[in-house]
Amino acid sequence: MLAVALAAVAAGPSVAQQPKKVTALLAIGVQLGHIREFVAKGVGFFADEGLDVTLQPALGSAKQIQYMLADQGTAGSIDMHMIVNLRKKKDEKRLVAVYAHLQAGVYRLGVIEGGAVKTLADMKGKTVGVPTKSSGTYPFLLAAAKLANLSESDFEVVPVGFGPSASQALIRGRIQILSATISGINNLRYMSRSAKGWKFREIKVPMNAWPTNAMIFTEDEVRNERAKVVGMLRAMSKAHVFVDENPRAALAVVKKLHPELVQDRDIERASQLVEWAMKETYSAPASRANDPLGSFHRASWEGTERYYKDLGLIDKDASLFSVIDSSLLADANDFDQARVREMARSYK
Repeated sequence: MLAVALAAVAAGPSVAQQPKKVTALLAIGVQLGHIREFVAKGVGFFADEGLDVTLQPALGSAKQIQYMLADQGTAGSIDMHMIVNLRKKKDEKRLVAVYAHLQAGVYRLGVIEGGAVKTLADMKGKTVGVPTKSSGTYPFLLAAAKLANLSESDFEVVPVGFGPSASQALIRGRIQILSATISGINNLRYMSRSAKGWKFREIKVPMNAWPTNAMIFTEDEVRNERAKVVGMLRAMSKAHVFVDENPRAALAVVKKLHPELVQDRDIERASQLVEWAMKETYSAPASRANDPLGSFHRASWEGTERYYKDLGLIDKDASLFSVIDSSLLADANDFDQARVREMARSYK
């Protein structure tokens, strides 16, 4: 009850009595990587904005785009190069990026220390796992391979799913390298700390530092349903502040929605994964601490654009910035952060 009462105090502008039904797509399914969406729903930040939000798994950027083009999804976390390329299809809806909820690259590469793969060049002839070929982990893998002058024909790519199935595929040797989201990689990193017989190692590549995903809406909704879009973004901003202030409170919120994700015996692992994600990918570097939440830091995204062009993911004359609309960020950050932080500290 305390959380609900405080949420009302921290709410933004007054809203209509009848909640507007919307669907937020979960790119990696029901995983802790979506903790901010879970907090926005569980604490009541979406409801404060007059929104009745369904959290719908839609694994991978390509699947989310399918949902949105079919009017089955309001917003998704989607790889930006796919949005740029969609603009070339004149009959399709135009999608637009309005909020950079990730401030670094979300994809990572990992191997078992001492295994057959030590460098990118060692992928030749090996089996490589991706959650699904509709995920951005797949083009990321191909881009990384290109750095070692390898193409997909030089190795075998197999889908291994998200979460535990991906981890076990690598640990048990079904695959020799894994391309996964940061949540999957950090889970292996945590498991490795106490594992017997194996150790995990991440293979660093330059594009780790460059953000690739943003919150995507249709251009029509941004223009004609601004209040709805801003409401979703403000709720996400509040949730970000809540998680950043008190990861354990955020996990308590998640536990009420998805108890299978947060078990008492596993709370230390879950807390560490959230803290790593907030520090490494979700939050802007300390040097940009005063940027509004969701900001598209130009230098970072210019790096992303070069990466996309160098690796053929977008045309040489394409502009990544042509699909970015930052005009909603001021409203998305129009709330009292101090009150939300107090909510997080006092949440029971």
